[in-house]
Amino acid sequence: QLEQIELGVGEKFGTLIECASTFITGLIIVFFACWKLTLIILCVAPFLAICIIYMVTSMRKSLFLSRKAYETAGGVAEEVLYNIKTVVSFGHFDYERQRFGNYIDLMHELDKKSGFKLAISSDGVNFFFFLSYFVVLMLARNLLSKENPSIEPGDVMTVCFASTMAVSSFGMMAPNISIN
Repeated sequence: QLEQIELGVGEKFGTLIECASTFITGLIIVFFACWKLTLIILCVAPFLAICIIYMVTSMRKSLFLSRKAYETAGGVAEEVLYNIKTVVSFGHFDYERQRFGNYIDLMHELDKKSGFKLAISSDGVNFFFFLSYFVVLMLARNLLSKENPSIEPGDVMTVCFASTMAVSSFGMMAPNISIN
């Protein structure tokens, strides 16, 4: 029964544990480093997480549909090859080529849609990553120029990188949670 449990849990559970621990650890680190900058960067975090969630779920769905179309086209090709004598005797070359071509066209359309979704979501992720870096660096510039002894340049970089890692791990964690 361990194989059935492994199939039921799969790699999602491991990914869920990894992402949850990265999220919690990242938040602890950034709040310890500089809580002011962390609160500012967490204002951008929901948009970043939504883009990551959309990217992961759309890619999973498109990979499933594409794999299904590839399997169907492969089944058509295999059927024609196994029954080549029948196809030759009835002269259905054009019909079988058209049937296989329809699945190829379907796969092409699915790949174009998934490429568009990936481009939009990855551009959104990059935009919000760099927006959060920009906002934090501009605020940190003001905090550092006021001769604030509680913040150092290393704290700013820690907040930038640890917070984006925490938010992106949250975005990667959300699609692995299925509520049934």
